[in-house]
Amino acid sequence: MIDKRPIGVFDSGIGGLTVLDILMEKFPNENFIYLADTYNCPYGEKTKEEVEKITIDNSLFLNNLGIKALVIACNTATANSSSLINFVDVPIIGVIEPTASCAKSITKNRNIMVLATDLTISCNSYQKYLNDYFVTAVKASEFVKIVEEEKSEEESFNIINNKLKDFQDKNIDTIILGCTHFPLLSKHIQKIFPNVSLISSGIATALALEGKITKNKEKNKQSLVVFTTGNKEELLNKIKWFKRKIDYMMEVTI
Repeated sequence: MIDKRPIGVFDSGIGGLTVLDILMEKFPNENFIYLADTYNCPYGEKTKEEVEKITIDNSLFLNNLGIKALVIACNTATANSSSLINFVDVPIIGVIEPTASCAKSITKNRNIMVLATDLTISCNSYQKYLNDYFVTAVKASEFVKIVEEEKSEEESFNIINNKLKDFQDKNIDTIILGCTHFPLLSKHIQKIFPNVSLISSGIATALALEGKITKNKEKNKQSLVVFTTGNKEELLNKIKWFKRKIDYMMEVTI
């Protein structure tokens, strides 16, 4: 029997679509609901208390739509979701622990950079999973704005290069893109670190989700519903790179 209940996914904006894209590929018979909380973007510059409340509110919104699992496609929200188990009655999958585990399996010299929002770094979210590794933690909340504000290629590279160029001689062999917006900047980051492995959250999170739900084995025409707390026309203009079919989109207030 097919369980057509959707999998709920949310992020502060469009970054989580980098995770959703891989989830939809790996779970072709599952339905999805995505919440782009652009009203509250960026999370990484807010307080822990603010992000925890936003995370609970967004999760309750998705939970009340009858989802069968919740994916927090946001590192900052994952870092501030410890109380969520008291509010949501479905499996919860965050992005931090799976992504850290992936980085540990990839690094050769145990020298890892964590590139994330200010709050994710301040919470020691990745560092606690990498305590036996040499970690360079870099606060980069401004990178979220590069994506959300659709800055030019040249301006984007200059901002990223100014932030990261001083780390080029640190013998780093692996960089965790510890914000789901950052894979959209990977070509710029790779240009600065041409011989470094970039680790994003999508595949690692898909593997974690696989362990929490029973996948539909029967064929099901996959559907995607998108909600946004911002303007849906602005959102559509920002996600032209996202090639998945959106069956329905709606603005909401949470």
